[in-house]
Amino acid sequence: LSKSKAVSVNVYPNPAESSKEFSIELNEFDLEDLSNSEILIYNQLGTIVKRISNVEKINYLSLNEGFYNGVVIVSGNKVLNFKIIVK
Repeated sequence: LSKSKAVSVNVYPNPAESSKEFSIELNEFDLEDLSNSEILIYNQLGTIVKRISNVEKINYLSLNEGFYNGVVIVSGNKVLNFKIIVK
């Protein structure tokens, strides 16, 4: 991942609705970065509740009600943190 890039994550909608799909969009990532990436979603207890290893530019998922922390990892290095609220 190039240090000069302004990579970002958009979660839409946030807050999301329980049992409804929402999207995690990765911005300014190269295809090579995406192929070496994974997204981890943690609950408030720090337990991984979702692991997305086939990362796409836009990833769709649904979660139960709660507060979650997400991490984007590229080639084994944590790149971005983000939060998700599901109500």
